[in-house]
Amino acid sequence: HAHTRTHNQCDISLSNALALRNSALLRFYSDLDPRVRPLALAVKLWASRRGINDPPSQTLSSYAYVLLVVAYLQQVSPPILPNLQQIANPSSSMFTSDDRDGRAALDKAIDAEIRHQHGGSDCKIDTFFCADLPSVRTAFAPKKNPLGVGGLLRGFFWWLARDFKQKTHVASVRLGGVVNRSELGWVLEVDPGRTAHLFCIEDPFELTHNLGRVLSLRTLERVLNEFERAAGLCDEPHVSFEQLCGTRPPNVPSLGRGGGRGGAGRPRGVPRAESRGRGARGRGP
Repeated sequence: HAHTRTHNQCDISLSNALALRNSALLRFYSDLDPRVRPLALAVKLWASRRGINDPPSQTLSSYAYVLLVVAYLQQVSPPILPNLQQIANPSSSMFTSDDRDGRAALDKAIDAEIRHQHGGSDCKIDTFFCADLPSVRTAFAPKKNPLGVGGLLRGFFWWLARDFKQKTHVASVRLGGVVNRSELGWVLEVDPGRTAHLFCIEDPFELTHNLGRVLSLRTLERVLNEFERAAGLCDEPHVSFEQLCGTRPPNVPSLGRGGGRGGAGRPRGVPRAESRGRGARGRGP
């Protein structure tokens, strides 16, 4: 949907309490490191420009791409993001202090939603994550990762094109990055009910939900080819974001070749894909 006057894009969701938990988790991850938000923005914009960001057309959703970004940042070396769902929270609360008063109501809404939508089926839901910042800082104190947003963008595409094994791996934020399909029982097949596991991205809360199930054999090949294309371009020196996207976004100036993390003429929030160098490649699973 687009706002008529401002043309800002937005999603409208009704009776979807679980989406509030999803949003809260991603917001907390993005607040942990200033590189998370612009990296996710760049990946979403790239996917949109390349035409692989539309679930009704059997390509991945923006939410799926953001989960891939978080999973990548959890397993890159050194890691940039922790696993919030495996950090003990001393308050035993799913929420930050300003949200705690609404916990009971939201828990009840999520439970009612699950009962209504899934009818008591085998759907597994676990909405816990640690939102206590001191606990997170204590549990997660990694070595500093020096890569800027552009270097991480390059590493992200390299990870998907070279290290992430589509036939055997699952991207799982809940489990800290990447696990084997066998751990979740997600076999490589297409069932009659369109429960395909051709490409696996586990929802962090709805544990039987694979966000990659929208892909068909045709669109899977297209998405994988786009990952390969982007990784190949990122091997080239001085590649611009416009080149990654294939077409120049409207009203976006040239990224230029300026030094540093910003770069002359680069629009806010859109990185330059830094050239490949030793140590920039993300660690594979």
